[in-house]
Amino acid sequence: MPTIIVKVDLDCGRCHAKIRKVLERIREKGEFIIDDIKYDEKKNHVIVSGPFDADKLGDKLCCKACNIIKEIETVEPIKKQDPKPPPPTDKVKPPGPGKDETVKIYFSKTV
Repeated sequence: MPTIIVKVDLDCGRCHAKIRKVLERIREKGEFIIDDIKYDEKKNHVIVSGPFDADKLGDKLCCKACNIIKEIETVEPIKKQDPKPPPPTDKVKPPGPGKDETVKIYFSKTV
């Protein structure tokens, strides 16, 4: 699930109200499915997460609240690495001549 970190001056009352209003309207209209919105006032970050296209939501936020946004950072989720499949086992060759092996046959003369 992608996450967007929006840097906004949350100490400013107008900026805080504007970003809250924009995000709630986007959520209400159903343009993007937003699961969680967190406001970190110490770091002046708004953390938005959900199953949406992060680039498109970032563009939408730039259009709606361009003056108050300082920076938008997209954080991709850490993908779990699938365990590597076991190495292929060596196939046991059947006895007898193969393509790479040559068999020499000697004939003896008997008269």
